[in-house]
Amino acid sequence: MSFVRFAALSDIPPGRNKSLRIGLRRIVVYNVEGSLYALEDACAHMKAPLSAGRLRGMKLTCSWHGWTYDITSGRRTEREGVCVRTFQVKVENGEVLVDPAGTGAPGPAPEEDDPGAADDEFPSLA
Repeated sequence: MSFVRFAALSDIPPGRNKSLRIGLRRIVVYNVEGSLYALEDACAHMKAPLSAGRLRGMKLTCSWHGWTYDITSGRRTEREGVCVRTFQVKVENGEVLVDPAGTGAPGPAPEEDDPGAADDEFPSLA
């Protein structure tokens, strides 16, 4: 695994997300109550930016055509076999690091500090 700096942890507070291009991919990191999840910022249907979608709990709905994904696995909830790539993410010294290869099991990365309260919906960072 080769982790690269994605952002400062303070740039992605609980209840928010941040999307960046790393190499050839756009990756979005969500902070859900202090746990970080990273996935490709492109819907499997028509490559719509998932960072513009709506997140309720762990279900992310694409804003273009309503496809819904589980952000913990990248799997589409309505249909087996359809998924988006997930990435390992970790926090070191206040920095969010992502493995852009997308290898390894998907899952949350714990936040270093107390995450505080988070909203049920997660708007994208502008």
